[in-house]
Amino acid sequence: MHILIADDHPFIRKGIRETLEEHLTGCTVSEAADGISAYSLLISKSFDLAIVDISMPGKDGLTLIRDVHALRPAARFLVLSVYTEMEFAERAYSNGAMGYLDKMCDPETMVSAVKHILKGNIYVSPGYAEVLVRRLSGAQSATDQNVLTDREFSVLRMIAHGKPLKMIGEELNISIKTVSTHKKRIMEKLGKTTNAELIAYAIEHGLNKPM
Repeated sequence: MHILIADDHPFIRKGIRETLEEHLTGCTVSEAADGISAYSLLISKSFDLAIVDISMPGKDGLTLIRDVHALRPAARFLVLSVYTEMEFAERAYSNGAMGYLDKMCDPETMVSAVKHILKGNIYVSPGYAEVLVRRLSGAQSATDQNVLTDREFSVLRMIAHGKPLKMIGEELNISIKTVSTHKKRIMEKLGKTTNAELIAYAIEHGLNKPM
């Protein structure tokens, strides 16, 4: 089997590689340090699974999954992120991920998730499965963040990290006017009227964690 690890931290890639090679017989691993190179590899070569981070230079993990699926619908993705399931899992699954794990998980859990996905199944942790069941039963509603588009959500995270609109535009390759439009829509959807309220909301929901 051939697995791609896409993460901008060499130490993280090394740890995942060693875990996979130790527990999966015949596993070969490739690496990508950013979303652009990961995308190029995934559309030019055949992989059984891609393990991707959400926050990466060039192209974030959610956008990567969506863009690759547009050309390779059968591609399999496992998201491994510093963000918890409650913060990002639903958005990841809606973009086509087949599993979501917090980077704080133990190696055994990651290997179990990988094996599960390689069999063609979707991996959902027991804790998050309960959340989904409660939501489907109407006992719990979706979070406010889920009303945002993926691009709006990316802009909100960057605002939470204190990045000015010009820098956000440069990183997302969009104009500062477009960034301002996204910000306006975010505030309208979340019911915020000032920058302070928006930043407070982002911090409250953990969106200022290291990207």
